[in-house]
Amino acid sequence: VPGRLSYTADRAGSLRALREVRIVNQEEGRLTELRVREGDRVTADQVLVRYDDRILRAQLDKAAATLKQADLEDRRNRQLKDKGFISADALSRATTVLEVARAEERLLRVRLQHMTITASFDGVVSQRRVEPGNVTPRHTHLLTVIDPSLLVTDVDVSELVIPYLKVGDVAEVRIDALGGKLHPGKILRIHPAINPATRAGRVEVALNPVPEGARAG
Repeated sequence: VPGRLSYTADRAGSLRALREVRIVNQEEGRLTELRVREGDRVTADQVLVRYDDRILRAQLDKAAATLKQADLEDRRNRQLKDKGFISADALSRATTVLEVARAEERLLRVRLQHMTITASFDGVVSQRRVEPGNVTPRHTHLLTVIDPSLLVTDVDVSELVIPYLKVGDVAEVRIDALGGKLHPGKILRIHPAINPATRAGRVEVALNPVPEGARAG
């Protein structure tokens, strides 16, 4: 009689957050403000880190003044060109100076924005690696933020079984720390490659919903 294949086997794994972001800085400098610690909940666009931006602000003020002067010179030269008092080459050089000044001001505005770091999504801080007052080079790992609303576990399944599985199939997850009760889950992803040493493929199972008390790790 045709029927649905049922496969039962226990596989060990650890829970992890499907969405995890390492927060790094784009500009070096002295960290003046760090508002969160491990376990704190954050919301999208919430300010997490601030750097001392006084030098960049001064540079931006200087660039803005330079841009204003270059704009005035460009306008004056265009008027002189219309009257035949300067050459096209002289006007072209003045225009180039103006374009460079605009680019410099845009660059400093972007760099200044990088001195304040915000959260990209609602989540929980899982790691804090620096303290206020630290001077950090560029691309330093400052914080890690995870989304605890979707936890997954990776399990290795025999290559003989993989062809009979598909995304969306039901799975059950037992969490020892929560008393060993079975919790509903679904196959979220089936990795395409088979491990040549173990002849097993990796299957990603998502808890659906995430039971209260379940945590990454």
